[in-house]
Parts: sequence; structure tokens; C-alpha cells
Amino acid sequence: MIEDLLIVAAGMGTRLRAKGNLKPLVELGGIPMIEHAISAAFNAGLKRATVVTGYHADILTSFLASLSARRGWEINTVHNPDFMYPNGLSVLKAAPVLLTRPFCLAMCDHLVEPVLYKRLLAATLKEDEVGLAVDTRLDNPYVDIEDDKSALAGQTYQGNWQEPPCL
Repeated sequence: MIEDLLIVAAGMGTRLRAKGNLKPLVELGGIPMIEHAISAAFNAGLKRATVVTGYHADILTSFLASLSARRGWEINTVHNPDFMYPNGLSVLKAAPVLLTRPFCLAMCDHLVEPVLYKRLLAATLKEDEVGLAVDTRLDNPYVDIEDDKSALAGQTYQGNWQEPPCL
């Protein structure tokens, strides 16, 4: 059973810089994007979130600690000091923490409906597979397909990266 969520939130957020200095804390409807991301996953039944921090990690880590206390959520952080490189590196930084069990992978700036996580949670996964939430609107100008593909480039995965098992 999948109970874990990995959220990549390490980058500098240059595409959203005009809206705020730290992308995970940019607000939508008065709520930071990272809170939207975690809330959707937890509303679908996930129980733990690991957030990979990087750029301004101290600010994000402090926010996540207060969010965890306020909402009663289990949120852990993993720091990626090499946050200026593609997202795939952030995923690998979390490998010692999460690659021993199934988990869902999401980006802090992707809004995902809880129903998608419910579909992932209902899927039957083998030991070496992960649930992966992907924004498939490739014609959206805010989607950087090269950046998104980099999250799938890890060398520790034994399955087929081209066909995620849950989608």
C-alpha cells in the first residue's frame, strides 16, 4: 500500500519569480502551492510527505514545520544542495529515505486533484515501481517537458520509465 508522497520543491522557481521569491510558497487562493499539493495527497489517503528542499531551504523548512504542526501532517524534509540542476537529482537525493517502499512523486507547483492520487493508491504495484503524478497538459506554456523528463532519469529504478505502471 502506498502511504508516502515525495514532493520536489528544491528549485529556484524562475518561471514564477514574478509571483514570489520562493515558488512553493506562492499563494493560490490565499494558500501556498506546497500546502495545496500536500493537502490533495493527504485528502486521498497518503499519510507521510517528504519534501526535497534546496533554494532558500531554511525558509521552506520552517514553513513546513509550522504547517505540519498546524495541520497535524507528517512532513519530513531532505535537502538538495545541488538544487540548480534538474529535478531528477532532487528525486535521487530522497532515494535513501523513500526508494525502499512505494511512493507517489509530485512537483510542488503541480495542482493535482485527490482523485488522481486515489487512482494511484488503488493500483497494484510491484516492489520496484512507484506511483507518479504527471501533468500531461504538454501544450501548457508553463510545462517544461525536458525538466519533467529529467525526474524520470534516475539510474536506481529497475522498471520501465516509459510506461509508469499507474497511469
